[in-house]
Amino acid sequence: MSARFNLQKELSRWSADHALIATYTFNPEFFERYCLEELKGLAANSNVTVLVDQRTYDDAISGPPQERARLANIRYLLHPVAAARTFHPKLVLLATRTRGLLIVGSANFTRQGLFR
Repeated sequence: MSARFNLQKELSRWSADHALIATYTFNPEFFERYCLEELKGLAANSNVTVLVDQRTYDDAISGPPQERARLANIRYLLHPVAAARTFHPKLVLLATRTRGLLIVGSANFTRQGLFR
């Protein structure tokens, strides 16, 4: 049996100059209010890119006002990916000039994915 990997813990202890996150499910409010403020790997990082499925992007940009991404393309880049089916990756890449951390898993970058 393998040990559980704590994504939230890893992202809290790592400092990075660049971050790339690819996820299917995306909650702009959680990402902007918690992830960009509390996770060390993202908080001081001015080069954060989030790749999401085209439908997820459309919802984040033009959904109900209270659910829209307010800091997208201001504080971080939110980029849609159009795929033949569904863009469904789950990965995080943090990098500095001298080291990097690549996390590939089965959890989306959401509250449930970070805290399960």
